[in-house]
Parts: sequence; C-alpha cells; structure tokens
Amino acid sequence: MGSPFTFPPPTAPVPPPAPRPSAPKLPWIITATTIVVAAAVVTAVLLGSGKQSTATSTVPGGTESTDAPSVSADGSGVTVVQDDTNTFTVVLLDSFQTDTTPMSNDIGSFARVAGSADSSTLDITVLVAKADTVPAPADLVHLFDPGADVCTDRSTQSGYETINGAAEVLLIDGCGAGGDDSNVVMAIDMSAQQSVILIAAKGPGPSNTDLLDFAQAVGESVVIR
Repeated sequence: MGSPFTFPPPTAPVPPPAPRPSAPKLPWIITATTIVVAAAVVTAVLLGSGKQSTATSTVPGGTESTDAPSVSADGSGVTVVQDDTNTFTVVLLDSFQTDTTPMSNDIGSFARVAGSADSSTLDITVLVAKADTVPAPADLVHLFDPGADVCTDRSTQSGYETINGAAEVLLIDGCGAGGDDSNVVMAIDMSAQQSVILIAAKGPGPSNTDLLDFAQAVGESVVIR
C-alpha cells in the first residue's frame, strides 16, 4: 500500500539562519497590579555563574562593592522601585542601594533609578525619556560607552527582542585594570508610550551571558506610568 503523503524531491541543504539573541533566562511575571521576578532564577544568574568578583568598584551614589547579592528561592528578595519624577517603576533586588533622582546632561533629561549591592561589583542604571527628546536608540547606546581607554572590546546587536519592545544593545568587554569587567548598554524603543528605556549594567564579564540576561530582565520589568 502506497504512502498517503507525497514528499518533495531532495534539495541541497539550506544553511541554518544566523543566531538570534536567546530568550531571557530571568522570567518575569507581569500582571495588571504586580511585577514579580522569579528570584530562584535570579540567584542562578547572579550567584551560580561563578563569576562574582572580589575587586571593589565605585557604583551609583559612591558606594564600593565586592560581592554578589543574595536572593531567596521563594520570590522574596526583590522590590518595586519608583523614580522621583513618578515616570516609571522597575524591579530590583531589595538589597540594592538605590538612587532615584533624575539626571540631565548634554544627551537629554532622564528619569532615573540606579541600583547596586553594597557587597558586589554589579550595578545597574535605568533611564527613561520621551523618545523625541533624546537621540535614536542606535545612537543613544554609543553615547553611554565609557570609551576605548576604559574598555577594549565592543560589539552591537540591533533588533534585540524584549517584552517591552525591540532594543539596540551595546556589549562592552575588557574593562578595568584586569580586563575582567564588562558593560551592557541597552536602549528599548517603547513606541506605544513614545518613550525610550536605557539600561546600563556593569559587572563581571563576558557581557553577552549573565550580565546581558540581567540587564534585559531589569529592562523588561520597567513600567512607564
């Protein structure tokens, strides 16, 4: 009895598509009234990577830090932080020291939440501005590059998919005296709110693994009010 299916003749192998950014390792549960991070997964990223550094570095507010923060597996250990201008909220580890004052410079004026653990080289800054008041995301990420004299290697990714919209990403490595530190700068275009979210994270490298996941997860927790 013949097969009921007709198979096309064999063709030459098709090259695999170019690799795309992986889905975030840090799942965020977002509802109308709550934003909760899966803290057990955050623990795996921040503490389970084996990349914690004991070197100190200055973080927002002038605090020096030396170790990664800890969170529990039951969903505690995180908190919603609101900026001083009431523009947005973001989820951060509740052990982070935070600065919620706005920031203005030659680039533009931003609502801001900056966070760092008092015992870690990890820190992150989240900025939000109206899209028509600042450069386009592809240009914006480069304006927050610390420079070739601070970090030796950099690469970009366009169209990086996040829950809050497509992002431009600048991955920066080879930072610090030993070249072991990295930066991730991510600009998310939130067209529905006519706003841009900029995330700048600093921590142990390489930039395209745990640090990128952390920056993305924090950016995806942003709610513009």
